[in-house]
Amino acid sequence: MSHPKTKKASRKDATPIKPETKQIIVEALGEALKKAGFPAEGEKLIQAALQGKGLDNRESLVSAIFGSVALTGLEERLKGMAEPTPQELQAILAEMEKIPRQLRAPLKALAKKLPHLPGGAPRKFKTEAEEKEACALVGTYMGQGYGLPEALTKVAKLKHVSLRTMQRTWQKNQQRNKPQES
Repeated sequence: MSHPKTKKASRKDATPIKPETKQIIVEALGEALKKAGFPAEGEKLIQAALQGKGLDNRESLVSAIFGSVALTGLEERLKGMAEPTPQELQAILAEMEKIPRQLRAPLKALAKKLPHLPGGAPRKFKTEAEEKEACALVGTYMGQGYGLPEALTKVAKLKHVSLRTMQRTWQKNQQRNKPQES
């Protein structure tokens, strides 16, 4: 005995996707973005979904995702989507869980194109004013009869920097104060 094939309801006859289902999908996407290394964007997306702003309010959803229109296709796709069966919903959620791994290669390639962080040790004198103050102090000590090496050593100890840092600062100050020749 063979069972007669039952006709599947066409997608046009199916009920539109429920707001709760949209919310589940958007929350899953938010969690995927958080796992992919975008915690702020993922959290914004989840909050937009929880507040019910999700997919019916285009601006809040789009601004929640990276502040751009990059994922408007998802929005349009969900609006035109029929209510999925529980199995289809599980498949959609499983796809959302793959997003962090799918983003890995493109993000790795993008990361290689970004500039490196500035290297080196933090500056001892944070501002030009601090440098000028230290150099003025060197000048004061020299005015009191100390030689340049002794004055630099004294100021370096006083400012808690190395002698070499103080020498560089002094040289830089000398270059700054050198009259410009035209």
